[in-house]
Amino acid sequence: MERDAVKKLLMINLSIFPQFYNKLSDRELTLQINVWYDLFKDSDGSQVEAAFRQALANAQYPVKPADVFAIINARAQANLPTADELFAFAENAAKKISQFYSRERGWEQIWGATKSGYQSALEIYQGLPAILREWRHSPIDLLRWWWTITDDNESYIRREFEQAIKDLLNRRVTLGIEFGAEFHPEFEKMTGCMKPIELGEPKKVAIKIGNQLKQITIKKE
Repeated sequence: MERDAVKKLLMINLSIFPQFYNKLSDRELTLQINVWYDLFKDSDGSQVEAAFRQALANAQYPVKPADVFAIINARAQANLPTADELFAFAENAAKKISQFYSRERGWEQIWGATKSGYQSALEIYQGLPAILREWRHSPIDLLRWWWTITDDNESYIRREFEQAIKDLLNRRVTLGIEFGAEFHPEFEKMTGCMKPIELGEPKKVAIKIGNQLKQITIKKE
């Protein structure tokens, strides 16, 4: 989103709610514009403006960035698969991955195949919706979850799964992370030196710092 477009939204806020801005100096107002621009610069401008105007329709106070992100995320969430569909995706992927892994020997080498067992499993895993890869961070992590399912405890596992997905979605809304952003656990250790991933165009990712998720944009150097 361009800076001028962000400034326009703040000016709408100012014109409708002047009482909240009339004590701000020019410097403080510029600082607000800078903060808003930093939050929205990697977002789709048309989405942000549409969400801003929706929030403004019933607003009694100036619209905040969190209001905008909440609406963007709610719209995206409405297009997500249901919990039952996500459970089926996870279970089916785990079944496919299991053919490439032995509890005794680890990842299998498939004779005559051009790819290793792990590479094949990783392709299946990477085909899952982003929210499932955020929930289980690797193929083996997904397998370990699948191994815990039995006929006796499946209903409990399903309830636990639904709650975990709900918590992840709520956390994204709370932290203003767009649903289009991929989650990359390899960025969890923020030590000043991040391991790169394969990228073409700049890409939005959600990174984990401690117990918090933050959204950033990464690009190929």
